[in-house]
Amino acid sequence: MSQEYNLHGIQVIIKRKKVRNINLKVNQLGQVILSCPNKIGEKIIQDFLESKHEWIKNSIEKLSAGNKFYNKRYEEGEVHFLFGEPLILKIHPESKSKSKIEKEDCNLIMRIKSGKSIKTKEKHLQEWYKNILLMESQKYFTKWEKILEVSKHELIVKKMRGKWGYCDYKKRKICLNLELTKRNLLFVEYVILHELCHLIVPNHGPLFKKLLNEHMPDWRKISKNE
Repeated sequence: MSQEYNLHGIQVIIKRKKVRNINLKVNQLGQVILSCPNKIGEKIIQDFLESKHEWIKNSIEKLSAGNKFYNKRYEEGEVHFLFGEPLILKIHPESKSKSKIEKEDCNLIMRIKSGKSIKTKEKHLQEWYKNILLMESQKYFTKWEKILEVSKHELIVKKMRGKWGYCDYKKRKICLNLELTKRNLLFVEYVILHELCHLIVPNHGPLFKKLLNEHMPDWRKISKNE
């Protein structure tokens, strides 16, 4: 028998089995699963989960930071991230052809016609992520362009390997990695500041680091806490 428990916004799948002990794991899809004896009381389960809250949170964050979510199938119960917050994917079959994705509390609701492929679901979710990042990043661009007295001519969001952002100094074009939508907002702000500073100093030399030190003294720590 399975049930779900909301642990401060983290969805936990509880499975009662013929076992002697409580077992807790976070699988490669980011799902938190607790196995426990059939007759164990609800209070014992809740107290146990509360005692493991920090461990669960850290385990999920490490998976996210390390990009260790493999074989996404875009099925009910999968964990996806939005700016560091774990969201449980809920699939709502729709009769209409138009798809819609929205965040509701700790859930990520995908309203989509039944029978759509993994590739199609992925495409819709990435488009949603892209729009979220474009919208959310605007406040940071507005803030830092004013402070630095610079302006970009173009902003692009796309998936990239090995880079969180990229600045074309000559064309004054900035590109952000789509995966930033899964990282915390402080890290997103750092990446935006980093790329805007390249509109002033196109390299990573002393002048560039001086700019970062002046405007975000903790940038080294922030850059490592992805």
